[in-house]
Amino acid sequence: MQIAGAVDWELAYTALVESSYTPPWWLLIEKSEFWPNGIDYWENVFEHHLKTFFTAMRDCEDTEIQKGHLEENQRLSSHMQRSWDSGTFWIVYAALHSFAFDAIYWQKIDPMFFKASQTPETAWKERLGLLGEREIEEMEQLVARKLEEMKTRILEWDPDECTIEAIAKAEGSLRATVYSASGR
Repeated sequence: MQIAGAVDWELAYTALVESSYTPPWWLLIEKSEFWPNGIDYWENVFEHHLKTFFTAMRDCEDTEIQKGHLEENQRLSSHMQRSWDSGTFWIVYAALHSFAFDAIYWQKIDPMFFKASQTPETAWKERLGLLGEREIEEMEQLVARKLEEMKTRILEWDPDECTIEAIAKAEGSLRATVYSASGR
């Protein structure tokens, strides 16, 4: 057996091409939803750093175009600039960062498609009128079901082989600890 190479799949994923066309959120290291002064402040600081990023990126693209390795219409910076200017950045960001989806949606995405709400905290109430009776009923049923599930707090999942093995080891270790603590 001779190992010819290794593949690290840790950060591999499939995504829409639009995710490649968005500027990298990590320019500020910290995600927008964790920014101390809020998403709008993050956006202002990010935009400042984004200008520097685009300048450097365009310089690299210019060099590659001059070498004949890249065509003018293959510039990634152009796609990224359009994504930022149009707000598509926020749609992709929300899709890739599900824990931030709610805040990103109401602060950045909803105003792109609907009249901006006076109070973003209650904007969802204004959108209820866009739903039909059936959709409202289904939503109410979902909320009722989730409230009931919250009372039991039972986590339902199908453990895989590794998880079953880890649980068995943990239970065995716990038994051994209890057994030795009892003096046997």
